[in-house]
Amino acid sequence: MSFVKMSTDILISQFVDAVGDCRLNYVDRAIACVSSKPELDGQQRITWLDELEHRFDQLLIKVFVEVGWSDCVWSNNEGQLAKVLLETAFRTRVSDDELVDTLNKLYAINSQESWQSVLEPFMLLEELVDARPELEAAMMRMANIVAKIDGRVTEETIGQLKNIQWQIHQFLKLPREPDYSTPSNIADQVLGAIDAARSAVATQQQSELGIEDPTPQQATEADEAPAPVDPEQRKEQLAEALAELEQLVGIDEVKREVTTLVNFLKVQTARKQAGLPANELSLHMVFEGNPGTGKTTVARLLGRIFGAMGVLDKGHLVETDRSGLVAEFVGQTATKTNKLIDEALDGVLFIDEAYSLVGDAKDSFGAEAMQILLKRAEDDRDRLIVVLAGYREPMQKLLRSNPGLTSRFSRSFCFPDYSTEELCKIFDILAEKNHYQVPAEVRQALVRRLDTHVANKDEHFGNGRLVRNIFETAMRQLANRVVEVQELTPELLTTFTVEDLQA
Repeated sequence: MSFVKMSTDILISQFVDAVGDCRLNYVDRAIACVSSKPELDGQQRITWLDELEHRFDQLLIKVFVEVGWSDCVWSNNEGQLAKVLLETAFRTRVSDDELVDTLNKLYAINSQESWQSVLEPFMLLEELVDARPELEAAMMRMANIVAKIDGRVTEETIGQLKNIQWQIHQFLKLPREPDYSTPSNIADQVLGAIDAARSAVATQQQSELGIEDPTPQQATEADEAPAPVDPEQRKEQLAEALAELEQLVGIDEVKREVTTLVNFLKVQTARKQAGLPANELSLHMVFEGNPGTGKTTVARLLGRIFGAMGVLDKGHLVETDRSGLVAEFVGQTATKTNKLIDEALDGVLFIDEAYSLVGDAKDSFGAEAMQILLKRAEDDRDRLIVVLAGYREPMQKLLRSNPGLTSRFSRSFCFPDYSTEELCKIFDILAEKNHYQVPAEVRQALVRRLDTHVANKDEHFGNGRLVRNIFETAMRQLANRVVEVQELTPELLTTFTVEDLQA
């Protein structure tokens, strides 16, 4: 399999995962919220759930079309991604002959919907406030995959991505408090909230930014202004981040190495305070492992850990891949790479599929980005930690290809695939977090299913993402099974059956 083909397949797999994450944080959480409202009778619940599904379908279409059509061209890869979207989310198969007509229909559907409309459940249902950040992250993962499916990202697409992120963020941070005391007026609330939200957004834009037409970049800078942190807060933040790391399933060797690194840094700080010489240590790292093994999660926790320790001033995570570093035209890659590195200063720069920067000897753009990255990693080592991530074998080949990488990225973390037992633990965590019960017979069916996946895994094995997909499907199936029951008891709303798991 060629590298380009593998990369496209990986993106498609990641796209399916992102769609699943969107559904989990949009439909499934909203279903659980609405289904638990005793004020709503059976028919009103069905009406709400139908509306939720409709809004979610529109959201998927909007994310895909807004990014895919940003350069006014439908590419072959975007067409294939549209087929995956239709088959995965809408259970609709489209032939290649029908694809152009289907893309045009998706464009027409998108033009009829606003961001306010597709995000409205999260503006109406107060119980969904906690899910807003996860939904935003999943939507932006979708958008970024659509942007880079062709292996290149135009300036128009970059601008559209920023615009989408800004609009999503603005709408999702609006507080809404619906009134369920009069169930018959729910439809009126849904319709009336659109105008209210539109007015609130306009007012907020003007008051926060002081201009009529704020840009996404300005809004981002205002939102991300760091707040001062006192020493006691740093201690609490460090303890919280380390506790979250320890609670992660599996990756025991990674957790031990991180703990050792933290202890080393604590000792070096104490030596400096005592007037003793301290050893300087390169903190740039390599994360090797298959998708879904926790690489991004650990990188984010490392940022928080180093931020709490004062090693980094902020500790934020900037996640990117080749498309975020390499430009399309001569002379632009240096500017693009340096700009992204500047955004990551005082935090962690996480580069996924880092080997794609040097995949072809004729790729001067990728080589230029890598050289700038190596120089900045050395020059800004006191303000920046770079994490190179990807599949184990290509990452090993990347390190062997450049002595500069080996000297600067001497610390490697291996993220192994999860065992059946570990995958079951992840399912248990998801169930507990979302207040679902897993009876013994369901657990046995889960073990059998995961055993089959583990025994037949290939390089695209989803690990934790596989479990999330199974869990999300089970939640949807449970909702379909109980939605028309007149009296929804807590047991019905929270207990999985074997049939839910096998959907």
